[in-house]
Amino acid sequence: MEGEVEGYKKSVQKEQEQNEKLMFVHNKTEADIATTKKLLQQVQERHEALKNEYATYTRMLQETELALNRANSVSPNACVVAILFFSSYFPSNAMTRCTNWAHNQNSDPRTKSL
Repeated sequence: MEGEVEGYKKSVQKEQEQNEKLMFVHNKTEADIATTKKLLQQVQERHEALKNEYATYTRMLQETELALNRANSVSPNACVVAILFFSSYFPSNAMTRCTNWAHNQNSDPRTKSL
């Protein structure tokens, strides 16, 4: 009978050790899961911020392209009028370049019809 009890004690002790090992692995896995969830949340927040930033830059690019298209479609004579009107707001060298550009546009046969 004593041998049988000793056998049960050893069996119980082995199971307890196995249980402790499994609990250690379980706790480590739970901690890894929690860490991964936190990192995933941070990545999702960063992704959302980058999507917003991308949308902003896309909108800015579209507005810039529209402004460029409008500026390119303005006739050179209208540019001269604008230059004269805004001449007090710009340095003279900038005004000279703008005036030269407008003059060149008026001289260009491709823009005569504008």
